[in-house]
Amino acid sequence: MAERDELSQVVRQALSEVTGIYDTSEAEDLGLADAVLAAGYRLPRVVETADELNELPGASIVRDRLNVPWQKLITGVWVSWLVVSETSEGLVGGKRDPFTILWEGGE
Repeated sequence: MAERDELSQVVRQALSEVTGIYDTSEAEDLGLADAVLAAGYRLPRVVETADELNELPGASIVRDRLNVPWQKLITGVWVSWLVVSETSEGLVGGKRDPFTILWEGGE
């Protein structure tokens, strides 16, 4: 599902639950979704492989399935407050995947 369509469904559900408005049109929902996306919001991206982790630039931050945050150093090594350092292959091999990207370095 496209990010815009997914966000418009979230908007429709939120409007109905929070305000009790159930009769918004699809065009209105998509318009609100467009405004949110234009403001810079993006749905979190999830990566699952060492190759995908390796592609992220230095300073990127991900959260593993245990909700532990990891930051990628410019050397390519990942660090967290629980473990001193780990390679991308070690993170995936440690059954910590999937990873939600919280911040992509270089932004």
